[in-house]
Amino acid sequence: MTNSHRPHAGHALALEDWPEQDRERWQAVSEPADLISLRNRAHDWSPAGRQLVQRCYGQWLWWLAGGGGLVHPSSSGERATEALMLAYVAEIGTRVRAYSAAGMIHAFFGR
Repeated sequence: MTNSHRPHAGHALALEDWPEQDRERWQAVSEPADLISLRNRAHDWSPAGRQLVQRCYGQWLWWLAGGGGLVHPSSSGERATEALMLAYVAEIGTRVRAYSAAGMIHAFFGR
């Protein structure tokens, strides 16, 4: 799969432009946990870590939007097909050095 909508470091969907379900999930995991619920992972990250993951996810969404893979009613899980993720990982490797690509992939997929 090719995608001519190639982001560079400055291209990412802003949080307010994310699909509603994605935005709601991000906000939920960014809130402090109450005594009954499980820990909210993103809340426990450093501000810089949260910002990095938000940015990397915004780049993924931006890339999906350019290739027609961002269908708003679909869930994030439905959008994250193996074929799309492999294409995105391959695309990242064409625009940044291997070390940077590994960091982006870890920030997005590894958390």
